[in-house]
Amino acid sequence: CARLGLPSATTPDTMQTGSINTTVTDAVDPSDWEVVRQTIAADPDHRTPQSLAWQNPRTGSYGTLDAATGEQRSGGVCRVFTTTVNDLRGVRRYRGEACQPSGSTWQLTGIVAADKTLL
Repeated sequence: CARLGLPSATTPDTMQTGSINTTVTDAVDPSDWEVVRQTIAADPDHRTPQSLAWQNPRTGSYGTLDAATGEQRSGGVCRVFTTTVNDLRGVRRYRGEACQPSGSTWQLTGIVAADKTLL
């Protein structure tokens, strides 16, 4: 999943966000990305595309996450996804990728604004 070439993110909470582009995601609370990660991780069937709702009671943010079918890669499985983030700043769309290395937890490995290109 390192193929995206995005810098690592540091967040105030202990999260498994992987590498996300913090200049794109600064406008989104880090705990919202953690809820997105947990939503992907909680989906037991990564073999079919899913549309999932997420909500962060801590911030009041919510959205819809559309995750593609998981793709087996060397070292684990990855899913491309799109999500909306609805918060006090309005509604924004993002695209990203989440990967689950073998024997590990799901991590967000890339997030960009929907009008940008994943590297």
